[in-house]
Amino acid sequence: MEKNKHKIVAAFVGDVVIDESVTEVLHRKNKDSTARQIWSSLSGAHFAVANLEAPVTTFSDARANKKYNLKIAPEALTLFDSRFVLSLANNHIMDFGEQGLRDTLDAFAGRGLTYAGAGLNIEEARKPAVVEVGNSRIGIVCAADPRYQPAGENTPGTCPAEPGLLSLPPCTLATYRSPGRPRAQVGWM
Repeated sequence: MEKNKHKIVAAFVGDVVIDESVTEVLHRKNKDSTARQIWSSLSGAHFAVANLEAPVTTFSDARANKKYNLKIAPEALTLFDSRFVLSLANNHIMDFGEQGLRDTLDAFAGRGLTYAGAGLNIEEARKPAVVEVGNSRIGIVCAADPRYQPAGENTPGTCPAEPGLLSLPPCTLATYRSPGRPRAQVGWM
């Protein structure tokens, strides 16, 4: 992909789970070259959105009522750089409860990673990630099926994909306007 100063190139990838085999490779090899190799097809993108399909935690108390509980080791975050927006809006982000989500948010803060789609309450879970490319600001909202641990007023969880919760008032959309260009369009994938 060739970057063009008049175009914004975005990459969208699906579910990303970094299991123990990848973490072992990170311990043996150069982390930067491993990341470049894994994400080589995204090299021309200004930003990339990926669904991080598990919490980043070392916490061991998994939810008992689920068949599969996934988690990612904190060192696996070295695979992501500042181009990434990581979606946490999925059916596994709460596999290790509030502690797993808190660990994830702390790990992201420590690495300066951008995310959307989950939080310690519904207000945090609804916040869009904002990516700046040149003079443009792009808001990215991530939401999950409402059956997947939705956040509440005072409880952690995902941003539920419900039309009323995802609507942004026009004044918010106006903040995404670029000088000399029309207001950004909001669409759903």
